[in-house]
Amino acid sequence: MSFIRVVSFFIFLLVSSCKQAEADLVLQGYGRDPGVKNVVFRSSSREPVSSKSLFVAVDFLVPIGEHMYAPLGKGLPLAPKITWANAETIEAYWPEHKEITETDGTKSGYFGYSKDFTLLLEIRVLDPSKPVEYKLSYVSCGESCVPVTCSGTLEYNGLLLADEITRYTGPSEMTLYDFLIALLMGLLGGLILNCMPCVFPIISIKIFSILKTAGNSQKSARKHGMAVSLGTILTFLTLGVVLLVLRSTLSDTSQAHLGWGFYMQNPQFVFVLLLVFLLCALHFFGILHVKLPTPTKQVIHRFKGEYASSFFSGVFGAFSSAACVGPFAGIAVASALLQGSPLQSGCIFTFLGIGASLPFLLLSLIPRFVKILPKPGKWLAVFKEFMGFTMLFSCVWPIWTLTTQIAPETVMLIIMSLIGIAMFAWMLGHSKSNKIALTIALGGIVLSASFGLFLSRDADKEPSGIVWAKYSDKMFDDAIHDHKPVFLNFTASWCMNCQFNQRLFNDKKIIEAFKRRGVITMKCDWSKGDENVTRLLRKYGAASVPLYVFYQSNSPDFKILSNILTKEEILETVNGTK
Repeated sequence: MSFIRVVSFFIFLLVSSCKQAEADLVLQGYGRDPGVKNVVFRSSSREPVSSKSLFVAVDFLVPIGEHMYAPLGKGLPLAPKITWANAETIEAYWPEHKEITETDGTKSGYFGYSKDFTLLLEIRVLDPSKPVEYKLSYVSCGESCVPVTCSGTLEYNGLLLADEITRYTGPSEMTLYDFLIALLMGLLGGLILNCMPCVFPIISIKIFSILKTAGNSQKSARKHGMAVSLGTILTFLTLGVVLLVLRSTLSDTSQAHLGWGFYMQNPQFVFVLLLVFLLCALHFFGILHVKLPTPTKQVIHRFKGEYASSFFSGVFGAFSSAACVGPFAGIAVASALLQGSPLQSGCIFTFLGIGASLPFLLLSLIPRFVKILPKPGKWLAVFKEFMGFTMLFSCVWPIWTLTTQIAPETVMLIIMSLIGIAMFAWMLGHSKSNKIALTIALGGIVLSASFGLFLSRDADKEPSGIVWAKYSDKMFDDAIHDHKPVFLNFTASWCMNCQFNQRLFNDKKIIEAFKRRGVITMKCDWSKGDENVTRLLRKYGAASVPLYVFYQSNSPDFKILSNILTKEEILETVNGTK
């Protein structure tokens, strides 16, 4: 009897098709839903309850030779996405991912899953009297990338999912022992933070703020060290409190569960941080001099401004380095955000700040350390210029962060805007009393910074919708044989015009036109040299990139588009209009 059931089950899988009318999702726990390819849903309840959370496990069965993407960096637009009607996602617990390798064994820069994996979702039903509808979309990639979407209605089967829930969410309360361990981890983690590659260059600012005053008196040096430490500790505590308040008050679930370093998720903030690093480097090199008006100097001096620069160097160093969680610090942050009470979390964040400022606290409190500081002299000017290079090294980190958040061609334009800022800052230093040159320099700095800030707006959050499959003769021949429109994109990472044109493929109207026509999009990548791509270029009478070729669905003839694309040309070509 069981054999007959198994045979019947597989026959059912073979004859089922993905139709919207048949897309009601029955949470059986073991079968594959006919409306969703390679996916199994499981629920932790037998009936919807609006006041309590409901866990739903989504088992993705990844076929051999294929992979799916994790919601990280470049793979974010392609990762599985689930939206609900009459429900909201409280939290999504993603399993550990790995970097995906190309067929030739090289690293792709994308992260995801090449084996079966489970996504655990914690949701809340808004109205138990109404059905909960879902919409699932993801991209499965092998020889080609296939987007899959399906929608339907949830039914509840009551599988408890105890193992998954415990493994992903962990304990909910913090014991006294756990609290003491978290404090120790925070202290050690903050101390080690000073040695992290992304943080170490920032320390030069703090050291310089103490060294430049070491010749005054031991008392003065100690006060400067205390000011640096106070700025660091207060910044860590403030960031922690702000994060806890945001997590508890914001109604939007995607914001209410923000994590440590959440501000680094905003590309515009990352650009501002990058801009500050660059301006610091220009200042240390002596290219950019900031002269405050006399009234401003008097106000600062009245409020003990001699220590304000040290205090704000601590603030700046902590703010820019807090997101770079190293050993031990990750445990402390997780304990503070997931388990601790507000008072416990505040103490943990404070200990993180104490650990990060510990070297400067020791420098301030122990007179013997102050005595060994070298006296200011000509060497300090050389040291200041050297620190300009350390600040340039610091610029690498936010630039790399931007490459994972926005399109590469946009990052290239942002770097050009930074070079423009440096050029106008140099002009500002040489303008002296020439008011025209001074106006041009200041205007150039403001315009370049505004341009970079505009480019770094969060425009790449929405998925592009255009999946570029790697060109293959078979895929091309099949598309032509089936009378499907084909768009060939000949490009290379070192081609500036290619990257400039790439921004158009993120335009909503162009995306809609491609989807509406069902265009098969293939990329012919010439970045590392490819004999097959060279052969194709020669076929179309070209010897360089960029090259864009479009085949209409009803004709074997093709059209070659301009090297510098426009939105209008792409739309006219794809839609078959003039």
